[in-house]
Amino acid sequence: MNFRRVLLSVSTGALVLLCLPSAASAAAVVDDPGVADQIPSSAQAYFAEREAQFQQWLGGRSGMRVASRILDAPHRILSTTSHKQIRNDYCVPATTTIIDHFLRGARAHWSQNRWAAYMYNGIPLWTDAYGGNMWVMALGLKAKTGKGYTYSNGNTALSVYDRTEYAIKSKSRPVGYGLRIYSGQWPNYRINHVGHILCGRGFDWRYGLIYVDDPYPENAVPPLGYGSAGGATYGKKTYERDVVAAGVMASASQQVVY
Repeated sequence: MNFRRVLLSVSTGALVLLCLPSAASAAAVVDDPGVADQIPSSAQAYFAEREAQFQQWLGGRSGMRVASRILDAPHRILSTTSHKQIRNDYCVPATTTIIDHFLRGARAHWSQNRWAAYMYNGIPLWTDAYGGNMWVMALGLKAKTGKGYTYSNGNTALSVYDRTEYAIKSKSRPVGYGLRIYSGQWPNYRINHVGHILCGRGFDWRYGLIYVDDPYPENAVPPLGYGSAGGATYGKKTYERDVVAAGVMASASQQVVY
């Protein structure tokens, strides 16, 4: 199978975007730990405002953390519509379409190709050379859906859980997780993936679970997937929350759109 090359250097801080086999994906690391330094000041200012709102929410419930996590155990699942990515490197446009469909409905949401062409101040959501920019994804969802989507990097496992709960339970909107996937840690996956993004649509802290809507069909016919060598990854799946958090933490910049 032939795969296109991906540059190691990243000029705009992109994550993801290839669902390539482990043997071929070493050159596909476009996840940049310095992504925050490459975001325009206008976007940084907006993200800082949203971060302050998130921290205010977090502070308001911090005193109830033990009670809410153990006794009341928050939980909620959003009814997303699955969208299978149309290219093996289209996880960012596909995940954006899943979220957009949930927020604006079947008739109004944008297609994967339209989202791939979206730009913020001339910086694209997706390019052949670098893959997808998750922070541009957040600003695109904000602009087109009217929801207060925002972006965070450098997350810890706990902050992944907190941002998940904040978005899904408090704001009624799905999230996007930037991941590195090791097949030995993820049920359903049979192949390692240096970069991937999928939609988080729910959580249940009573049982330590996160519900996702994954656009990538690892067992699809090549070149989209790997046929019988791949796993049944596409669509609505349930994972232990530690698995999802570990996938975010394994990436270079630990990004969440929420």
